[in-house]
Amino acid sequence: MLNGWLVWLGDTFLNPNIVLTSFAAKLGAPGALIGLLPALLQAGGMIPQAFLAPWVARLPRKIVLYRKVAALRLSGLALMALSAFLFGQNPSLLLPGFLLGLLLNALFTGVSSLPFWEVVAKTTPQGRRASSFPWALPHPASTLQRRHGFGPFGRGPPQGSLPGLPLAR
Repeated sequence: MLNGWLVWLGDTFLNPNIVLTSFAAKLGAPGALIGLLPALLQAGGMIPQAFLAPWVARLPRKIVLYRKVAALRLSGLALMALSAFLFGQNPSLLLPGFLLGLLLNALFTGVSSLPFWEVVAKTTPQGRRASSFPWALPHPASTLQRRHGFGPFGRGPPQGSLPGLPLAR
């Protein structure tokens, strides 16, 4: 579980919608590439799963594959760091090394997520899985919507008060 949280935290620093697009723009990437970057990274993480899922399902111990591929994921991050260190003063050279490192990271993330979720499914009780990861937690507004009918499609605020929250009349 700790590993999943740490990966999530690290991926937050590589947010393709905010961080990476801004960084690519600073490096002089063309607008089309900047616009496609989030979709390319998402596809890079999904495409390997489509081809490898049957093979991964037949493996007797999935955690072994996860550990090996996690090391390969680090190679993409290492390439990005090495590119920044070697070509930091030359954006035209830094951009290809940075993008190649991102691509490697995305592809190996796609491969490693299959065994990761398989292990989580087998080791975490079903009732605790959703609350084990921050991206799986419901948004507070959606919780109010489900429990009390609030929101744009709800029936409106109830008469009286919510538990622990008095409503003004």
